Amino acid sequence: MTIQATPLDVTIVQGATLDEAWERSFYPYATVVDCDGVVVKKSTGEPAPDVDKVLEDYTGCTATANMIHPLTGAVIETLSTATGEIVLDDATFRLGMDYAATTAFVFGPNAPAWENCSAEVFVTRPTGEREKQYEIFFTLQPKDTP
Repeated sequence: MTIQATPLDVTIVQGATLDEAWERSFYPYATVVDCDGVVVKKSTGEPAPDVDKVLEDYTGCTATANMIHPLTGAVIETLSTATGEIVLDDATFRLGMDYAATTAFVFGPNAPAWENCSAEVFVTRPTGEREKQYEIFFTLQPKDTP
């Protein structure tokens, strides 16, 4: 089965705690989204029933993600399970940053400041298999923005 990276949009507010969580599930067969936005079985075109979904199992897994500056390609911040910004629990992927971490980001259009960046989240299974599971698109919002 091919793992498809799930796109996520996350807004970081300078000086605020970030705490976002997503439950991950998948179908045990190939699916596509039809023109009406319905998930269908790739082999038959029939709708894929929700009861067929299988919850992710993050037991024993680790994860890392590098926030990449859009202009320079430099790593802005590394997020990981080892340092606590990423938590994997059962089927849940949780992303968190404290006040100090979000305050340290420099907002602006010119590097090293940034307004938008992206990160690919790689999950490593206990077997050593590494999967790109999420692609996060971050927007930085200055703390004085209402």
